Amino acid sequence: MENEVNTAVQPIDDERLKVAIRSGLERGKRQFVPRRRKRLSLGIAAALICLLVATAGAAKVSPAFAEALQRIPSLGIFLKLINEDTALLSSIDQDLLQPVGQTVEKEGKRLTVEALIADDRRLVIFYSTNMSGGYDGGLRFDLYDEHGKSLGGALTTDHVFTDNAQLQSSGNEDYIDLLLDHGEKMPSKVRFLALQNGTTLEFDLVIDLDRFAGMMRNYEINQTIEIDGQKLHVVRARQSPLILELIVRKDKTNTKEIPGFVNLRLQDDSGRSWSSGITFIGDEMSLFFKNGYFQKPKRLTLLADGLFMFQKGQKVVVDLEKNIMLEAPDDRLSLGTVDPRFQRDGDDFRTFAITLTGLDEIDQLRRGGNILSYNFIDANGAVHPRAEVNGTFTTSLSRQDNETSMYYPILRKKYPQPLTFTVMDYPGYVLQPIELELIP
Repeated sequence: MENEVNTAVQPIDDERLKVAIRSGLERGKRQFVPRRRKRLSLGIAAALICLLVATAGAAKVSPAFAEALQRIPSLGIFLKLINEDTALLSSIDQDLLQPVGQTVEKEGKRLTVEALIADDRRLVIFYSTNMSGGYDGGLRFDLYDEHGKSLGGALTTDHVFTDNAQLQSSGNEDYIDLLLDHGEKMPSKVRFLALQNGTTLEFDLVIDLDRFAGMMRNYEINQTIEIDGQKLHVVRARQSPLILELIVRKDKTNTKEIPGFVNLRLQDDSGRSWSSGITFIGDEMSLFFKNGYFQKPKRLTLLADGLFMFQKGQKVVVDLEKNIMLEAPDDRLSLGTVDPRFQRDGDDFRTFAITLTGLDEIDQLRRGGNILSYNFIDANGAVHPRAEVNGTFTTSLSRQDNETSMYYPILRKKYPQPLTFTVMDYPGYVLQPIELELIP
């Protein structure tokens, strides 16, 4: 990879930031319509410091970034929220941010899509709203392509409620972050729905695919990790503006399922680290890091403390009429009581709970896994799906101390008991340091 400039950051005073913004606007004046001059706020100054950290400490703001600061008044708050996401910050600096400015209001509820940024696998939508976020607020989001197909992937929300946000904010500005499933491509049009207590606000968003066209690097890795007789083959890396993706394949001879790594991170030559998201298709997993196309380190190293793993072929057998669990991987799992907050009973389905206890600190690192399979077998050998709620298979969970409860909807039928589920995920791990040079 190309060499990266020195990442040491010197203190940047307010006057230098003002000069940087003016310089950026001047360099971009032939590209943009001039707008009214605005005084540099403390929020914008803090946001610029985040950018300067991400761009090697140079007191220089691109025309694209300077214009975005003027066009989107709340950009300073959004930049605080993403202040550790160097892929997003550097992509904004490289003119990948799309200002939107669409507002929809219904029944006193209002939401404005301020801007978005995308590449072929990741979509981030910045919004402001008068609706309360978080679990208690009941605000949720759905995304569909132009054909009405739901965009599958990992969706994160409610960033203002996370510990690392540290904002004096009411939560009116936030963003959603969608990482598409492996094999999916970003559509040119997205239907974005914000839903709260029966009210739906709808947006039709256009994704400018040309902004990131051709921004891709691929690297062949072809190295193997082996722990406790289980093997993972790290095949290749793929770098786009907003993510670095590693493709990892499970060895076909493995006797245990491997749902992930213990304390996985990516580290560059300066010591900066990125944590990972993960998705699966069959025996192939994709590891995602927020180290994007515009980061150019001299060296990248994959580090972990071990692997999560559990025995293949395990079953959970329950008798829901007698409310007993007849078979489980171990005695940490039992039938539980449904928390009223997660009671989703309807006319055609009801909810049952399972509870995991005795989770140690490492187990708790990934206790959000879905234990039970989507299909189950009744006592007569017939196969049934779990209930669909609002057109989807839904699993909810709650956490406290060293235990986790999961809630599963099931149709109101008189199934011959007991019911047998396949174990899809379960706590378990082997600790052994992993260090793999991806770009030596």
